[in-house]
Amino acid sequence: MTIHKPARFLFDICHPAHFHLFKHLMQNLLSSGSHVVVVARDKDVIVDLLKRSDFEFRIISKARRTRLGMLFELVIRDLRILYLMRKEKINIAVGTSVSISHMAYLSGARSIIFNEDDLDYIPLFAMLAYPLANIICTPDGVDTGKWHRKQRTYPGYHELAYLHPDMFSPDESIKQKMGLAHNERFALIRLSALQAHHDANAKGLSEFQIKDLVAVLEKHGRVFVNNESELPNWLEKYRLPVPSDRIHDVLAHSTCLVSDSQTMTIEAAVLGVPAFRCNSFVGRCSVIHELEQKYELAYGFKPDEFKELLHRIENLLSRDQFEAESMAKRDRMLADKINVSDWMIDFLQSV
Repeated sequence: MTIHKPARFLFDICHPAHFHLFKHLMQNLLSSGSHVVVVARDKDVIVDLLKRSDFEFRIISKARRTRLGMLFELVIRDLRILYLMRKEKINIAVGTSVSISHMAYLSGARSIIFNEDDLDYIPLFAMLAYPLANIICTPDGVDTGKWHRKQRTYPGYHELAYLHPDMFSPDESIKQKMGLAHNERFALIRLSALQAHHDANAKGLSEFQIKDLVAVLEKHGRVFVNNESELPNWLEKYRLPVPSDRIHDVLAHSTCLVSDSQTMTIEAAVLGVPAFRCNSFVGRCSVIHELEQKYELAYGFKPDEFKELLHRIENLLSRDQFEAESMAKRDRMLADKINVSDWMIDFLQSV
């Protein structure tokens, strides 16, 4: 597609991972003198992350939990984004949202959707966003169905836009901030709210399973829990005591991650941290499937396979060389992949 320069960009941040995905790209565009407008959804830790950054931003909606509430939020977002696009004379809208494809179409701008989920995992999003999108950017192998002619692929994952070693070096002092000794080991449990539109009828870790999980992990070191919602009283003592923008420093220094979150599973895997996932989405995401089957950096179990999950964790953490083996697997993965932020910068310069 052809864009008349200078380009004026709008970025729509609907999930904390989208902030990380686009932050280096947005900074590069701002540094080069481009006009960049950042809009966001008040969901999870998005506002906290943006406040801790140097970006100016506008909150245009608050996440709703019911289907009717999500529809109402979509209408509000559409109207506010359309207003901003016309007011700011935006000619390129970037994000992972339905609103940018709709409102870019109505305002005469172009839309670039970034997504790493397969069509059968996000059918409603694809049905609403893909028909009017100009370009759909995905990792290699992601299925976009009949919209494949709009697809542009790259050898990487979203998470390599911000966790590639060229872009991220973990803070060595994070253990001290967590109250740990330098050589003290710890595991991280990540619990997702599972409330997105594609999470309908989804299952993750139950409270009873979490109790068994903590008991197994505590045999091998400290345990911390990162959660999208309130924790049960008995879990409060395990709550991760660092700000949301330090989660990747924590993750990089953990011995393993156990999670029902898709995104953090990929984040741990690309950092070389063994990533154990337990949710009903296992087998439905080609990106995680590749990390599990080709690189053996992640391990997926459905909720009814919880005993097998505990056995696999115990087996891995009991081995002396598992951390070195995981880093070797990461090196093999990185040899096949690219710095996705560099790819996005080059791509936007070419469109």
